[in-house]
Amino acid sequence: MRYFYIIMILILLCGTLSAGEQLQQAPDFELTDAEGNTVRLSEVNDKLVLIDFWASWCTPCKKALPHLSRFQEDYAEDLVVLAINIDKPRQKEKAKAFLKSNDYAFTGLFDPEQVTMNLFNVVNPPRTILITPGMNIVYTHDGYKRGDEVEIEEQIQHFIAMGKEVKSSSAASVSEGNFFIGGINKMTYIYRTVEDSLHHYIDNDFSFAATYNKFRFGMTFKAEFPEYNKFAPDENLSSANIYHEWVERFGEYNGENIYLRAGNYETVFGSGMVIHAYDNTDMNEDERLEGVQLRLNYENYAIQGIYGSLPNEVSPEKDDIVVGADFSAHIIKPVTIGGSALSYRSYINGEDYEYNQRDVFDGRMLFTAGILELSTEYAWSTKYRDITETLDGSALYGNLNIYLGKFRITAAYKDYENFNARLAELPTVNHCEEPVAEYGAWSEPGYDEEGLQGILSWTPDEKTELELNYSEGWAENGEVDQSDFFGSLKHNFDNWSLNLEYTQMERMDYSEVEYRWDKKMTPHIEADLLINGKPALVKLEWNKQQYDSYGSEHGYFEPLAQADYGFYKNYSFSVQTSLHYNDDEKIIKAESKIGFEIFAPIWEHTDIRLFAGSEKGGKVCRNGVCNYQAPFDGIRLQVTTRF
Repeated sequence: MRYFYIIMILILLCGTLSAGEQLQQAPDFELTDAEGNTVRLSEVNDKLVLIDFWASWCTPCKKALPHLSRFQEDYAEDLVVLAINIDKPRQKEKAKAFLKSNDYAFTGLFDPEQVTMNLFNVVNPPRTILITPGMNIVYTHDGYKRGDEVEIEEQIQHFIAMGKEVKSSSAASVSEGNFFIGGINKMTYIYRTVEDSLHHYIDNDFSFAATYNKFRFGMTFKAEFPEYNKFAPDENLSSANIYHEWVERFGEYNGENIYLRAGNYETVFGSGMVIHAYDNTDMNEDERLEGVQLRLNYENYAIQGIYGSLPNEVSPEKDDIVVGADFSAHIIKPVTIGGSALSYRSYINGEDYEYNQRDVFDGRMLFTAGILELSTEYAWSTKYRDITETLDGSALYGNLNIYLGKFRITAAYKDYENFNARLAELPTVNHCEEPVAEYGAWSEPGYDEEGLQGILSWTPDEKTELELNYSEGWAENGEVDQSDFFGSLKHNFDNWSLNLEYTQMERMDYSEVEYRWDKKMTPHIEADLLINGKPALVKLEWNKQQYDSYGSEHGYFEPLAQADYGFYKNYSFSVQTSLHYNDDEKIIKAESKIGFEIFAPIWEHTDIRLFAGSEKGGKVCRNGVCNYQAPFDGIRLQVTTRF
């Protein structure tokens, strides 16, 4: 019980800090743009800076980008807009091509390690932050709904008008010695209506970081009463399993050309094929390393070195060890090359050896010249003292973009063989982001997989966008095949916008007996508009899946409808309902789900999200933000406080 009191004290402390008059100080950071150029916040902060966090899978994020581009054009003398993409490494090329196709005026930056996302306490994208000269945060906005751009622009105009007065007052508000503390507290109460569940759960994440000049120290405390894994079966839950731990401890130095961090950290080499250690709270995946990370950044080259450990998957009391180095360099203007080497020691408890070792080497190149953009990456690995028969593996990935006026043509290729690894994240080279098979060995993308993808994008004007995306994947021995199609048409009218999408994926697995074939089809229509000056969104989706089970074809339908409405200031309400019924049943026998969510900013730096009902899970975009949810029935209340 004493831990409950500790959490309540922390929450009250956060609220007290948030209610104060002192402005929040923005942490400095350094990221690269699409051409590999380095951009540092403090070096562009002689003007107002508008930062926006977005992801290519986040629909509200992409709707906000044209407005950010217009802000950059209209207020260029006084404002710098930085749009930070937080996609995973394997989606970086897709995000880069999207920005270039639309020719946005703002500066696009990329943070596949999501370092800045943690620095600015971003829970779900999009999140918009306005920073004055003097590095003070004066305005934040979470999510994007139609009409939010008006409020954001009013804030930009307000602080531009204040001019030198803002700069002098900001400088005065910074505490002496450039020392400041910031953080976030997320408390969630969950009541599950599942019959065999424990029903009541409370979990709390409290993170804070103290910054002094170029030094930063931080910790995260997590407590669960009892421990709740939203993806675990109910029979694995126990009321006796009380969990509390400092899950993150770190210290870092962020100098002009050097970055050093000790403690927990995320890291990525290249596209993530060699290593991508990350923390995904939506999916309950924490694959961060604990150790030391060093980066050296100079004008034409960058070097990264890592040494770290993480708990073994089978025996968490044992540690796996990772040692690696990565470099990238601009040889001549259109060419960037890079390479990496990594050694991974994993506990296996084999008959002859307790540990195995996997060594990986990687080379990559980026060529950009005019209308052409080509990136390639090849990695090969060798295992020692392994308990399996296959010891050597390889992975090849290539992506080509050709920009022809309003058209973009993309071609991508993958070829993976025996390259499965815990921390490797291979590009899927398809829209659905799935491997070629759902079951068996081929459900691991690096086992034996080859494929091609082609994308045609047309943006005739700033209001219209058309995309056609098709891919094929297969195994070298012909055991499995996959085809994937995605088409979308988006158009912005004067007072509303329309988004039409269609997704179809089909897979054949000759190695399986029970499930040899499956096919998924999803038409999607979405419109957002203003009703009485308030943002509203309507979405309709029809999911249909067919599959073969022991030679007999079966299928089911999942229609879904959603409506969002902003009813007071930044308050908003969302309702989503879905059905599930087999193709041999009538719709009146369908299993139904309906869920309601209310978002309310109750204080300046505190907001709540209250969900009640049931939902099927997956990617959920509502009340202006997107995240991934597990299937859920019950009540979920989340209180988020930033300070």
